[in-house]
Amino acid sequence: MDSLLQTNSDIDNTHIAQALYCEPEDCHTHILTSNHLTILTQNIRSIYKNIDAFIVTLKSLKFDCDVLVMTECHLSYNKSVPPLSNNYNTHYTKNNINQCDGVTCYIKKNLVYTVSEPPIKNASCLPVTLKDTVIIGIYRTPSIRNTDEFISSLQSLLYKYKKFKNIILTGDINIDIKFNTNDTNCDNYLTTLAYHGLLPAHRLPTRDKMCYDHIMLKSTFSAKSVVLSNAPTDHSTVILNLMLNYARISMHKTKISHNYPAILQEIKCNLTEILNITDPSIAAETLVTRFTSAINNNKTIIVIPNRKRCIQPWITPGVLRCIRNRDKLHIKVKKNPHDKILKLTYTRYRNYCQKLVRKLKNNYESIKLDNASNSPKQLWKTIKSICHTNNDKNNATHKLATIKATPLESANYINNHFSNAGKKLAEKIIIPSQSPTNNFSQNTIPP
Repeated sequence: MDSLLQTNSDIDNTHIAQALYCEPEDCHTHILTSNHLTILTQNIRSIYKNIDAFIVTLKSLKFDCDVLVMTECHLSYNKSVPPLSNNYNTHYTKNNINQCDGVTCYIKKNLVYTVSEPPIKNASCLPVTLKDTVIIGIYRTPSIRNTDEFISSLQSLLYKYKKFKNIILTGDINIDIKFNTNDTNCDNYLTTLAYHGLLPAHRLPTRDKMCYDHIMLKSTFSAKSVVLSNAPTDHSTVILNLMLNYARISMHKTKISHNYPAILQEIKCNLTEILNITDPSIAAETLVTRFTSAINNNKTIIVIPNRKRCIQPWITPGVLRCIRNRDKLHIKVKKNPHDKILKLTYTRYRNYCQKLVRKLKNNYESIKLDNASNSPKQLWKTIKSICHTNNDKNNATHKLATIKATPLESANYINNHFSNAGKKLAEKIIIPSQSPTNNFSQNTIPP
């Protein structure tokens, strides 16, 4: 009973986030990123296929999100998960149900966090823990229509995190929670989350007329959720801005600007003293000291704002304009779904944008390969960078490493198996008798 009263108190103290629709270019006017926690969720419908289009959409936001949760990633053991940029670490689920499954989280490197993968029925789950806050990224496959096992497993998971002050559950749950929904699973799902103090941060449609991409929130801090009007897939991008001050490791992007005329003038003023020195060693040392001092005295460190940082070098202002025009056409199609000419125009322009993005990326990668062609070491480094083969350091996640309780025990077991395989095979071979007479007599065919 005390537990139930405590839960009701949590619900009373939880603020439902302000929810609104927004275009990507205007999103920065609604999101406050200064020391606030910003979380983005996106059903990517294959992270290998649509990551480039997503990066272009991300660039148009004009700010960085702290945690990005990608769902329905189509993760494969044979492919490395593509990185987002140098500002993010990449984490992804290993225990996936089917070929469409998988959750990938991109997390800013300036955050102090831990990642785990607890078991959950009929879904992929990747919680990210930041001090007193946990972000639970989930993708529930729609192929299993009965949600009872999933909701029961989710409740057990939430008990584990009940002491956290801020809980954010986000991802594509494939349960429609929009107002006046006909989804029979909605009530049980929302009731279970409400028991643990989590309420919807938004109930706006994210795919067609359904609200499948959720952000469920338990927090006493004010929050705002934004559903982008356009996205790289048929699921809308959803962003949560939780207005709490969260300490970060300083990782400002900077560049150094030099005032070369002033450097030259300062060096000229000190040359007379150096020319009068008779010892060559002292003269050389003095010259280096004067040069270093002149450069340090006439340099300026400039902090690069987020809106000017380069997520990927191949994203040009032209392709951003192309994406903006595509998004405007998409909005018109949504408002006029029966206009066949408008729909055809949008489809052709969308396909043109996709081809343009692929072409720009391929041209950029071709130039990188050409520039590295004279150095085998640099060439292989570039190839690994393009193919993302140098980003997957989790080799211990292979199925062979899960035969035993730990990767070390699994490695020893496999080593023991193959080291003794020849001996065991030799013991099974039957050695025939060396006597020709006996052999003949044993194989004699009776008359």
